[in-house]
Amino acid sequence: MPTTSSGFLIQSTHGTWGNLEVVVPRPLGGLAHTWRDGDDPALPWVGPNYFGSGEVLGASLVQTTYGAVGKLAVVAREGNYLGYYERLD
Repeated sequence: MPTTSSGFLIQSTHGTWGNLEVVVPRPLGGLAHTWRDGDDPALPWVGPNYFGSGEVLGASLVQTTYGAVGKLAVVAREGNYLGYYERLD
């Protein structure tokens, strides 16, 4: 089922110049994460990396220093529940 919600974009502190990090719901379920390498002069996009499952109705992406420096955290509405995912570098 196609999604009608959009993704979420932030500039993280990963790398020297900071990377653009994007998380979007996938039409087939779950989420996709891709990022732009701000340290590479060609500014390539890397990914996507897929995670989560089920119908995702919306997602929010934040970078936090709680517990680990540079942790990316995603909170996503999955049906009637909230899913929480994190990535450490």
